[in-house]
Amino acid sequence: MADFPRMNGETDLTSDSDVTARAEPMPSAEFLLDSRAVMAAVETVIDGKREAVEIATTVLLAEGHLLLEDVPGVGKTMLAKALARAVDCSVQPSSSLPTCCRPTSPV
Repeated sequence: MADFPRMNGETDLTSDSDVTARAEPMPSAEFLLDSRAVMAAVETVIDGKREAVEIATTVLLAEGHLLLEDVPGVGKTMLAKALARAVDCSVQPSSSLPTCCRPTSPV
């Protein structure tokens, strides 16, 4: 670990044992192929929404957060589930509506 100058009595809060091992960066050509494969997998389910698929894939690969807002029935949950399946993960959609206001499914 590199030693950086400390200022005003700062202490080093990490030690070599605290730092987790990080994988080596992926070569850019491999990254491009993998990201295109993810988008192709998602586009087998989501048709005609190339920009939305590109943005969602970019956010996923950048380890960011994405808020999908639109009217009901346009494929927001389907996009999230297809993207999750493409990278072998799962989705837990959340709603900004309080629990008391969320629609309930018929019994």
